[in-house]
Amino acid sequence: MAGAGQDSAEAYVRLHKLMGRLPDAEATAADLDAAASLGPNKRRNLQAQLLSRLFKNAAETCARCGWAGKVVISNGKVLVDQDGALFSAEMSSRYFRMDGAPPGAAILARLEDLGLRPRTILDVGANIGELSIYFARQRPDCRVIAFEPAPENIEGFRTNLALQDPPLANLELVTEAVSDRPGRIAMSVGAGLLNTTLLETNRERIGAIDGVRELEVPADTLDSFCARLGVDEIDLLKIDIEGGEPPLAKAIAAMKGRIRSAFVEISIYNTLAAYAGLIDAFEQAGLVMAEKNLRRIETPLAWLEAHLAVGPALNVWFIDPASERAPRPAERTMRKLAAR
Repeated sequence: MAGAGQDSAEAYVRLHKLMGRLPDAEATAADLDAAASLGPNKRRNLQAQLLSRLFKNAAETCARCGWAGKVVISNGKVLVDQDGALFSAEMSSRYFRMDGAPPGAAILARLEDLGLRPRTILDVGANIGELSIYFARQRPDCRVIAFEPAPENIEGFRTNLALQDPPLANLELVTEAVSDRPGRIAMSVGAGLLNTTLLETNRERIGAIDGVRELEVPADTLDSFCARLGVDEIDLLKIDIEGGEPPLAKAIAAMKGRIRSAFVEISIYNTLAAYAGLIDAFEQAGLVMAEKNLRRIETPLAWLEAHLAVGPALNVWFIDPASERAPRPAERTMRKLAAR
């Protein structure tokens, strides 16, 4: 283990040195001006060659890193294009993770597997809008309601929303927290992607992050929000609030028959006992927990304990048991062999 840690540290040092060698835009422009002192025509020619080389190098680097997404460079800004939905890459490096495929695409594909053509999607913990904006762009006939109470995330969400062309008339941003009670609740500010409503289970962890402070934000319950917004049925309820998911259990249980599917992050940021209550609430609402391929998880708590032992968080589905995906033939054979 010590050797692995040392290798990891050395890798980070190399990465930081590499980033330090990346060309500085201001210095590069100054060098270009100096090299093109013979006249404006010479400058334009050298500029064309420089930009061509820079873009080619960037494309080759993306390919070698296994990133196949689309990038738009416009007016000095870098935007990521996810199937027509544009996002500012200057706010976060998150868009360059994995292979560049839009995360919302896999979720919409699973809804199709469930036979759902969503008319109403609620995104609880919308952050800077990556999923909400993608859903709204891909399903213009669907009403998408995004909930995000953290001021820094709201600013990022609105920045991304302003990039959309044409504007998204089917997306609503609610700058309030979804919680277990109406009124005002404490949440963290300055924790970036980890910003969340502050519970006894996460105050110490969040408080240990440099620069984090507390802020009171308006809040209400899920069922109350639905009444306020005129939502009778939710085709997809997405919840990702960094350990703040279990307090929504009571409202979810009360909405039996009104939630057709849910996509929920479960993490080490709350207890297994708290998530057990959330799982029970979904069962009361008529939904069972399923893994990413929509197969039912027969022993949810044991399954979660095993998976959270190797990673801080994972996403699960809650679906109508009648729509559970049947095992493929090869999987059925393997189960029979395992049972012998």
